[in-house]
Amino acid sequence: MTSDEFADYVIVGGGCAGLSLAVGLAERLEPSSRIIVVEPRTHYVRDRTWCYWRVRPHRFESAVSHSWNRWKVRHDGREIIRESHRYPYQHIPADAFYNTALERLAAAPNVSLKLGVTAQVITAASECAIVETDQGRLRARHVFDSRPPKVLTSGLLQHFVGWRVRTSTPVFSPATLTLMDFDVPQDEAIHFFYVLPYSPCEALVEATFISPQALPEEHYQTAIRAYLAERYQVTEFEVLEQERGVIPMSAASPRLCPAPRIYRIGTAGGLVKGSSGYGFLPIQRWTEEMVERLAIAELPEPPEPRPSLVRWFDRVFLSYLSHFPEQAPAIFFRLFKRTDTQALVRFLSDQAAYGDYGAVIRAMPTLPFMRETLRWRRNWGPS
Repeated sequence: MTSDEFADYVIVGGGCAGLSLAVGLAERLEPSSRIIVVEPRTHYVRDRTWCYWRVRPHRFESAVSHSWNRWKVRHDGREIIRESHRYPYQHIPADAFYNTALERLAAAPNVSLKLGVTAQVITAASECAIVETDQGRLRARHVFDSRPPKVLTSGLLQHFVGWRVRTSTPVFSPATLTLMDFDVPQDEAIHFFYVLPYSPCEALVEATFISPQALPEEHYQTAIRAYLAERYQVTEFEVLEQERGVIPMSAASPRLCPAPRIYRIGTAGGLVKGSSGYGFLPIQRWTEEMVERLAIAELPEPPEPRPSLVRWFDRVFLSYLSHFPEQAPAIFFRLFKRTDTQALVRFLSDQAAYGDYGAVIRAMPTLPFMRETLRWRRNWGPS
């Protein structure tokens, strides 16, 4: 990289949000527009997965590796199984997403992907934005910053470790995924298991916790081994891959445009749903809207990450979880048991109609959530 380069668009971070935006810009804008993506990693590997209910199409359909029409939630020895052929639950492994995005960017002559480059400081100048990196300076008409905030949140975190395991005997049911299994110890944090069965002998088994702080690595590993032994009677297995994540569970509104020509995207831009951790489809929707705005305006206002009513629901729900974590398993179970499947899927995917909000409200305990509504501002700040 030269000491001082210019581009129309510089994207800081080549993860899901950054690569999605780069692909969207390359496909929609003029070929003369130069796009630079800077990413500190030097190569891409299968380091995570993205899942969602397919409530809308997107650019990366070809990267979907698995799809389920049935899912279950377990609590206190009871199971709820729900089914939807209209909105299947889909899975994209990171390597398939990265390969799809990188192939499309490689075919675009106006895109430069600079791996092994770390952005340090981003500032706004009079007619451009400036990105200082460890390998030189970049100037751009617009900069999109996906770097996560240094302090994730002052509230709850969803933190997890997942193992993709292979067993010698068939123990998994490939037709039904386990969305939440709360029949595990709840003494340290809100705790559940998430299981994506790829075949009778292979699955992603994820130990997930909700609490203010992440746990030591061995804690997750011990939990996964215990769960496999108790739920599936499996003690011998092969760990094919591991992924780990920490997601801020906050519904606070971020500053989407902290300075002229600088935009926050990804988790930093509020595109990961605070109450659930889902972010893939919101990233795709936001990208489409932002690219369209850039096509017609020099300095467009960024789209809102999610509807204001969705943020309100998330704030109340997260406030309730922070005050009454011991009630979380029963609340989630009740939500899936009492809410129409299609309505709940749309609600969880930020695609709810007004009737869907009503269905969710009717499923929740009325008085506790009314009390929480009165004090959520104190916990989560202004809307």
